[in-house]
Amino acid sequence: MIHAFTIPASVEVAQREKGHVRGLFDWLRNAPWTEPGFSALVLSFVMFGVLGGISGVIIGGVQINMLAHNTLTVPAHFHMTVVAGTTLAFMGITYYLVPLIFRREVFLPSWAKAQPWIYGLGMLVFGIGMGFAGHLEGLPRRHFDIHFGGLPLANGVFEGAAVDLYLAIMGIGAILAFIGGGMYVIVAAGTVFLGRRSTTPDIGRVDAQAFALPTVSGASGEPEPEAHHDPNKFEAPGTFALATAFLVLFALLYAYSWIELSEVSWVIR
Repeated sequence: MIHAFTIPASVEVAQREKGHVRGLFDWLRNAPWTEPGFSALVLSFVMFGVLGGISGVIIGGVQINMLAHNTLTVPAHFHMTVVAGTTLAFMGITYYLVPLIFRREVFLPSWAKAQPWIYGLGMLVFGIGMGFAGHLEGLPRRHFDIHFGGLPLANGVFEGAAVDLYLAIMGIGAILAFIGGGMYVIVAAGTVFLGRRSTTPDIGRVDAQAFALPTVSGASGEPEPEAHHDPNKFEAPGTFALATAFLVLFALLYAYSWIELSEVSWVIR
């Protein structure tokens, strides 16, 4: 919850200082979504915090873990945290660091804008397919053959249209993520070796206008910021609403997991 508030709140305060002060989410609507560094940050945050974070807490409990531990639910959680969340975060920061270190402009900026979205969407689809396969169908992890070579142990439980559907969703997500990952390699390597040299690179801002600070002329003719904060007002009401929604979602999913656990038929011999 600390991360769920502080990181978006920093973005919200900065956006409100730029003049996006209407309602709760004007700052979010006018965020620089075409900036690969920013979009990677948001996607990373959602993947790691919402999908990976909630699932991790739920399956981390001893009782629920008895149902989930040896299923694809666990690697689905890992893919949301590490492969999606952490990887996207490092991808995003390189859009700022690589131009700064090598003094070159971002190579193929249109690819850079799309890359976090393609990779993030691919990992989201992959995680959903894997999570459903493990959670709803109980597909095992750590095994190369979910059918167990036709042995009686499987007993046909890992067969059927639903299993095939979830595995197909995983495959589609993996293809999209592979494309997004390949785009990142091309953009990053191209920036290092082929990017236009510049003594003052734009440091990853492929859409610099999105970062421009709105200004108006003051009485003296000097530009002044449009928005002025009242110190008595809460600085990040939109983030507070989002963090509250996150907490409610977490509580509902956590409660639902216990309802599912209560419906399991335990056989004691």
